[in-house]
Amino acid sequence: MKINLKNNWKLKVTGIFFFSSFIVLFLFSDYFLEFAIQNTVVWNLVQTYRWVFILISLSALLYFLLRKPFTKFIELNDSLIVSRKNYRLVVDNLKDDYFFYRHEKNNPFKYLSSSITNVLGFSKVDFIDTFRKVGASKLYDDCFDRHKQLAYNDLKQPPFEVEVKNINGSVSFLEIKEIPVKNESGDLIAIEGIARNITRYRRAENELIERENKYHTLFESANDAYLIIKDDKFIDCNQRSVDIYKSSLEELIMHTPYHYRFSPTFQANGRSSREFAREKIDLALDGIPQFFEWIHLRNGVEPFDTEVTLNKFSFNKEDYVLAVVRDITKRKLIEKAIIEQEKSYHLIFDNSPFGIFYFSNDGKISDCNEKYENIILLPKNEIIGYNLLETGYNKDFKETISACLLGEKVTFTGAYYINKNQSLYLNGIMTPVYGDENQITGGFCIIHELTDNAFIIEKSRMNEVNFREILDNARQILYKLNVKTGNYEYISSALAQLLGFTPEEFYAMKATEIMALLHPDDIGKADNIIAKMVKAVPQLQTEFIIEYRIRHKKGDYRWVSDKYKVVSDENGQDSYIIGNVMDITQLKEAEEALNIYLKNTSGKDYKS
Repeated sequence: MKINLKNNWKLKVTGIFFFSSFIVLFLFSDYFLEFAIQNTVVWNLVQTYRWVFILISLSALLYFLLRKPFTKFIELNDSLIVSRKNYRLVVDNLKDDYFFYRHEKNNPFKYLSSSITNVLGFSKVDFIDTFRKVGASKLYDDCFDRHKQLAYNDLKQPPFEVEVKNINGSVSFLEIKEIPVKNESGDLIAIEGIARNITRYRRAENELIERENKYHTLFESANDAYLIIKDDKFIDCNQRSVDIYKSSLEELIMHTPYHYRFSPTFQANGRSSREFAREKIDLALDGIPQFFEWIHLRNGVEPFDTEVTLNKFSFNKEDYVLAVVRDITKRKLIEKAIIEQEKSYHLIFDNSPFGIFYFSNDGKISDCNEKYENIILLPKNEIIGYNLLETGYNKDFKETISACLLGEKVTFTGAYYINKNQSLYLNGIMTPVYGDENQITGGFCIIHELTDNAFIIEKSRMNEVNFREILDNARQILYKLNVKTGNYEYISSALAQLLGFTPEEFYAMKATEIMALLHPDDIGKADNIIAKMVKAVPQLQTEFIIEYRIRHKKGDYRWVSDKYKVVSDENGQDSYIIGNVMDITQLKEAEEALNIYLKNTSGKDYKS
């Protein structure tokens, strides 16, 4: 059975009172008086006023027993009154971060401090009316049942958090501490609580959590291996580290970078991996960032090249090193391939049977091979810096250089004058050179020397190319027809523009098929030329002009003017018709329009 300690003083006073009363009654009993008082007069006096003496003795006894507790009670009561006043004064003047409330059974928020306005912006009345709507129902609902259950299990209500909407509609976080209030019988009669506004702390905590999440996201999603080193051992790493080393997390943690499973015994520079790694880590811990290349191993077997960055950082007053390891195996292979390509290039460049030189945007030669030195009979030191746009080469060559610098791939055949009395003929191909930003940075030229005959042949070839370009782009059809066979031996590509047929299609046609393309009204006119196509012609060098209509491949007829000449070969064996055909459709249409106009105005025909 439990005894309420608050009632112990009552038991003590009651016990002392009854014990003292018993002593007083015993002292005034007949047995004690007869024994203690021998004088008859005194005995009679005591017997006569015995109950008066008993009452006076008990009153004095009660006074001495209650005087000290009563005085203490008065002092405690006065202190309690003052404390309550001070408590209410403090509670009512809580600012910004706190407000106080008190619930009684079936009476929520019996008391609510005015600092609620500083915390949530509501007045006391408005908050009491709307506390459920703003999310503060947890402050009252089931609170008495909750505390009874906790008291039954001899537990205290721990602080808890509540999200409440303030008067602006935004969320505020409150930390609640509740205290149960009991009467003398131990019954729960009220619950008092202090609400602390922890919104700023919660937001700061959320921001910190968000930053940590971002850090972990970056840490885990990084394309490089991130490892944290304490002393000289790995204590944490990201997933990329596991992938690069082909080891599990447990195999990496608490091992050193120079462990035999992660590094060979010696590095490429011949130094011990252990000594080299310790040196770099110590320098990083001294605050000197480190960047170097390192050979690592994948699970102790496969070596691969890496770039390592070491940087110091501090956490909880302890120093750590962040190691960033980048796998550069592919880059090394590319660099090796580039070096091999450069070797091959220099092998070709230096041993080429053709002269090769590079020039910059301003036309100055920046490099050349030995063959080019031999061609122009100058040493390399006199060639480098030579301006191709100013001296030495002729006008055509300078224009070729300029065209190359504008992005064209061009060829050149011409004379280069070494001095006033000596020249040589060169043939070359120039190609523009582009930089990193796709900008032309210069060009290079592959060149070889031509003999006099070779120069003439090259010139003839170039003339033939130019002549063919002229023929291919002419607006008139040029043709050569074998009179004996009636077939075309040459017809220019302008045929496609004028009549829609390709030269190959005309090559395959017979004379009768070509004649079928003529307008029915013009077949008689064309008999003269058709006869010359199929019959032997006299050895005349006379020129003829004939106009007729011929059907386009699309089906409509075009007027053409055919100017031709009959020639024979040197042996007189074969005769040819060589001519050119011009489209005069628009001219004929204009004549027809003019005829109509003259007939309408003067009654005369234009031709008459």
